[in-house]
Amino acid sequence: MVREAIGLKRDAEKTGKPYNQVWVVFDRDNFPERNFREALRLCNKEKIGFAVSNEAFELWYLLHYDYVIAGLARSQYAEKLSDRMGKTYIKNDAGMYSRLKNRQNKAIERAKKLEKFHFEKLGRHDYYKANPVTTVYQLVETLNEYIH
Repeated sequence: MVREAIGLKRDAEKTGKPYNQVWVVFDRDNFPERNFREALRLCNKEKIGFAVSNEAFELWYLLHYDYVIAGLARSQYAEKLSDRMGKTYIKNDAGMYSRLKNRQNKAIERAKKLEKFHFEKLGRHDYYKANPVTTVYQLVETLNEYIH
């Protein structure tokens, strides 16, 4: 994914119409540590933003409702989201943004707090070992600059 983003970024630059920013969004999933770290290294080298989640993107959604510090299995995120939303959580639900928008500031605050907790615990930003953690808030803050 990161290599594809690099290619798209370079293609846009060659046409004389470079992108303002390029971002990739991905979960830690079961990627080997070496691959995950290489993806982040390439993002930093190529000045590509990354919004990563360990373990699942759904952590970002859950942070709209609760501060979560314990790692959860993927299936647990869906269960907790369904409970908080009062309806069955469906992955790729087109209505999630509007459903969560009024809680966005709290989610950003909680994501930053969680990232800080892991930074202090590990002594560095280690998105592979920190669980749970998400940097999706950074992309959201960036996008919000264009909206407001």
